[in-house]
Amino acid sequence: MTANKGKGRPYIKGNTDLISTIIYFFFASLFFIWICTTFRNVVHMDMIQIIHTKVKHLFDGSLSINDFIYQPLFPTFISICFTFLNAKAFHLNTVIESVLGATFLAALGYKYMYEMQKFTGGRYTQYLFSLIISVIVFGLYKWEANFTSFFSFAVFFTLFICVFSWFFVMKYISNGLYLYKWYHLLLFIIANLIVISENPAYFYSYIISLIVVLVLVRIFYITNVDSRRWKIILIISVILLVLTGIVTGVLSKHPSYSHYSSTLSIFSFFKALYQSPLWMIKFYLIANTGPFIGEADSFLNMRALIGLIIIAAYVMAIYLVIKKKDYRLVIPLAMILYNIFSYAFVMMGRYNFNILEFGASSRYTAFNMSGVLGLSTILFVYAIETKEKVGKTLAVWVLALIVIGNLYVTFKQIRISPYRTEA
Repeated sequence: MTANKGKGRPYIKGNTDLISTIIYFFFASLFFIWICTTFRNVVHMDMIQIIHTKVKHLFDGSLSINDFIYQPLFPTFISICFTFLNAKAFHLNTVIESVLGATFLAALGYKYMYEMQKFTGGRYTQYLFSLIISVIVFGLYKWEANFTSFFSFAVFFTLFICVFSWFFVMKYISNGLYLYKWYHLLLFIIANLIVISENPAYFYSYIISLIVVLVLVRIFYITNVDSRRWKIILIISVILLVLTGIVTGVLSKHPSYSHYSSTLSIFSFFKALYQSPLWMIKFYLIANTGPFIGEADSFLNMRALIGLIIIAAYVMAIYLVIKKKDYRLVIPLAMILYNIFSYAFVMMGRYNFNILEFGASSRYTAFNMSGVLGLSTILFVYAIETKEKVGKTLAVWVLALIVIGNLYVTFKQIRISPYRTEA
């Protein structure tokens, strides 16, 4: 095996300690309690409209292949199978999908903390890092995604596989550090195919961000890589991207899903972008504020300005990682790119609703907590390592604002939760 000669070092194994684990799972416990005490007050009409027909077919014995697919960009195949299991075993009187989704959310957050905490300084700064990660992962700015029946499972199941895949790829391409077998690569492919069967709309964002990171790592020598493994992963990623396009293209042409076809027209999107560029830009900027300060319903111009600042922070974080060739922060870099691309797909799919603040809805912020995690990690590492007082102060203040914003939205949602029945 050969290695590229760069300044970066191989990606190394993570770890975390007992106190950090206790902090994290304390927040996880509160999150599960909130779900189990709140779900009865929440009804999501999209889920009712799709579930009642499928469940009817389940019980009258007329199931078809269409009943196992939600729509072209969101087949949610495995999630719907869980819904059928729920219907058969519990007559839909349990929240098995929501609880399993929350379990995957807790698992992906712990995996991220476990892998990244070794880069966050000494014992007490690691405790602080675990606290920040816990606030972000279990923040209720994404409350709607927790209660959308089978889709709540699909969202966090998809993110779970994406996060694990990012870490696998970085370790797999590291020169000689991990002795992976052929079946590990096979499991990676299978996991990605599962994501395609669940959420190809968000798989696009994940696989594009992975390809971009692979290219950046090679161009800027951010870390030493095994050239052969790097090429294998890049080729597989490109094939998966093409396959995703084929799957969604075939499904969108099926007569059962013709009413979704308009949202898949790239020509229509670029036509709308040409006709109303400022509106589109404003939509995108407002959408990016969702994971930081919750859903938008007023002060949209101010929200757009905040969104512009957030995008600038993302760009600066990406620049820092590339400039410093910091191999430790490649995964946070990938997560920021995922956020940037996924909100672009949200805009492409939802601009035709003509609602400026629609992209900041809590159903979308679940996926895009990735950007908040990535940015917070880069800022945290920079704040504890830099000797520049201005840079350190700015990083600390931005981190503080992220945490305050997440806590504000979380407490707001806790107060609202008992009254959702009225809506």
